[in-house]
Amino acid sequence: MKIIILFILILIGCFHTTTQNAHIRTITNLNLFQYLNWEGKAEIAQYKGKVKRYHQFRDAHLALITVFEPFDYNLLVKSEQSNNYIIKQNQVLTFQTGVYPYRQMNSLFWNPSNLFLMKGVMTSQEWCGQSFKQVIYKNNNFYLKFHTYWEDAVEGEFKYKIPNKMYFFYDELPFILRFLTIDFDTKEIQLFPLLMSSRVNQTGWDIDEVIRNPDFKKALLIKQKEKIRFKNRSVEVSKYILEIEDKKDTFYFDFNHPYNILIKWERNDGGFFELESISYAKYWELNRIGDTLP
Repeated sequence: MKIIILFILILIGCFHTTTQNAHIRTITNLNLFQYLNWEGKAEIAQYKGKVKRYHQFRDAHLALITVFEPFDYNLLVKSEQSNNYIIKQNQVLTFQTGVYPYRQMNSLFWNPSNLFLMKGVMTSQEWCGQSFKQVIYKNNNFYLKFHTYWEDAVEGEFKYKIPNKMYFFYDELPFILRFLTIDFDTKEIQLFPLLMSSRVNQTGWDIDEVIRNPDFKKALLIKQKEKIRFKNRSVEVSKYILEIEDKKDTFYFDFNHPYNILIKWERNDGGFFELESISYAKYWELNRIGDTLP
């Protein structure tokens, strides 16, 4: 009898694992714990460029801060008691519109074994108000919760089934495209629109976007290799072109950098970002007056 019970428990465990992993993306064969040998440090990449807001381009700063940290996969939060790790990237965007500033931030969390997005949190603060969004993975679905200062999206929640084909969230592309090891020239994907916005039902940084509820939509991802001029030198890059409806983003990754760092991003609205500096440091310890990044 004990053997039969044990056999049934094993079957249940196998079924649970298969169900949970049925839709997980297989986009890389890299062991990121070994590949990203940061020795307990974070990668801090800083970019300067332009963003479009109120029909004008504004000087902008974007920081991408990427780190491994202990994580509770049930509560989906940082846990100093956990032996499991997550890859977290904080994306901090700042720009000025006339007399008042914008500060917007994403925190994205991936399972390092398969680069599956477990959680995404967005906050937006500016003088007109503040907004909060959260995407979490639960029971083979994604849930988007939101609270904003806009009357047409005060608060609410959307539920999404995981697409049956390769999919991405727009905001994860600056990180995740670095590690695509699948071979393709052009691939049809499903894309979830921009999270980093004070709005829920607009898909860009400017205010004149079409109003519609966010959802996965068909897009094309094109992969190329070429050389470009960047900061007065020739750089061999992995180039990814994202096409969705009538819009196009282009991402350039330094092919010869040890970690394929993003060096340039041309946005679909005419804005752009270019890499200014990159550091590897325990930034959380650099909190005293006069501390600087290496």
